[in-house]
Amino acid sequence: MEFLPQIVITVLSVVLIPLIVQGIKIWRNKANPEVGLQKKVVTILSFVLSIVAAVIWAGVILPPFAGDPLAYIQSLLTIASVFFTAVKGVYDFILKSIFEQLGWV
Repeated sequence: MEFLPQIVITVLSVVLIPLIVQGIKIWRNKANPEVGLQKKVVTILSFVLSIVAAVIWAGVILPPFAGDPLAYIQSLLTIASVFFTAVKGVYDFILKSIFEQLGWV
């Protein structure tokens, strides 16, 4: 994961992912939801967590509006494309780690 600094990977691996895994295990024991619902919840949590990690690490800087709405929308879409490319790597890392720890791989 060359686009994330080591500190972000460490915080995700050591703090946040084990907390999510324990929360899912507690939820599984108390509510006994079906595995499909558990996987959907984990997927949504992983996506939200990856966006938050990417925003904290890289930030989001919007371009200034220069008067042309189409050019502005194009620049926003370019920024979103680059941003979500980075988010996908973080998301894959988080989701794979959680699924492995829960034994869903």
